[in-house]
Amino acid sequence: MRLRAEYDLTRPNSVLGLRLEGGARWGPTQSYFYEQNSISFGGTEQRTDLMLGLSASLSPIPNAPLAPYATLGTFGRQLWTQGSGFFRDRSTSYFQTSPKRSLSRGDIIASLGVGLRARLGRRSFQLELRRIYGHHGLTFGTRLPF
Repeated sequence: MRLRAEYDLTRPNSVLGLRLEGGARWGPTQSYFYEQNSISFGGTEQRTDLMLGLSASLSPIPNAPLAPYATLGTFGRQLWTQGSGFFRDRSTSYFQTSPKRSLSRGDIIASLGVGLRARLGRRSFQLELRRIYGHHGLTFGTRLPF
């Protein structure tokens, strides 16, 4: 599950937009297993991350009732992972386990996406498809007045 918040640094309905974004992602513990020829890998893993960065958007018709836009961004991300695993080679009877471990890693990532902003009455809604660190994400949101 990913939660994301954006703060507009430019006027919201302009052709070029700049936003400050923050986000968090949490995934439940998942098990995996992979087998090829006589070798097997498996284990469990859980991931959590926090992101903070800037994104820019380009909307050729920003004041239309349905306004398409493109977005790109750069984010700093801190990722925490915990889990355990095993490796097995049936041809040699070799078996190895890795104990439960916790890892932390920071990196800089980019995102690229397209979206559609719709205005219904005084409310603005957006549907956005993004590619971010090797995954695709579809988000639906609204603008909250402050």
